[in-house]
Amino acid sequence: MKLLRAGYPDKSAVHIFHAAKMVLGVGALLIGLIAGLGRVSKNKVVYTIATLYVQIIRGIPILVQLMFIAFVFSPMLVDAINAHGPLAIGVSGEDVVVASVRDPELGFVGDVAAVDVIALQALVAQGSIPVVAPLGNDAAGQTYNINADTVAGAIAAALGASKLVYLTDIDGLRRVVTDATSLIRETTADELAAMLTDGSIGTGMIPKVQSCIDAVRAGVEQAHILDGRVPHALRVLLTDELIGTVVR
Repeated sequence: MKLLRAGYPDKSAVHIFHAAKMVLGVGALLIGLIAGLGRVSKNKVVYTIATLYVQIIRGIPILVQLMFIAFVFSPMLVDAINAHGPLAIGVSGEDVVVASVRDPELGFVGDVAAVDVIALQALVAQGSIPVVAPLGNDAAGQTYNINADTVAGAIAAALGASKLVYLTDIDGLRRVVTDATSLIRETTADELAAMLTDGSIGTGMIPKVQSCIDAVRAGVEQAHILDGRVPHALRVLLTDELIGTVVR
């Protein structure tokens, strides 16, 4: 939640919220839940998203994942936004995301097959911010946990959004991960795709980068990767200011 508060720390954020229209996310809080269930020690938690899904998520019943995502984390986001005004409404991805299983070996981890935007468009039209829990159901009604970056990108593309924004805890993408001076301010989907191929993108950033690529190629005008620890980072929604990394 620290990133959330830093991204919009005061009531001027109300204007940014209305520009945003959409907030997605699950977070590392799930690791605390997993540790509390005795599945893994906190000091042994792996750091990459892909390995996290294989090593940990597979061993957690989907009902527990759903409980945490839909009934703990999503309401926390809604409450944090609504501290600035009655703007946010929680939406389960089960109601708007059609899922497909990613790999049976991963258990109840899915991918986005399609997005039903009708309900989201209705909420946006009435001035609300849908806070979508990154879940989805397949044709048989089975619920899957889906990477939040993937869900965000798919929804942005389906809605025809002008901007897709990810708040992270880094200053943006770097050409050399360990070199702060190699920060990329502007790039293209094709350049990012090449960086994925040659291994320049750190493992933990792959889902975000792939979602940026997919969204821009699907018609989203810009995708941003921002440092959510920076106050008012979400001002990029209202301006063309270059902070973090923008993909066009």
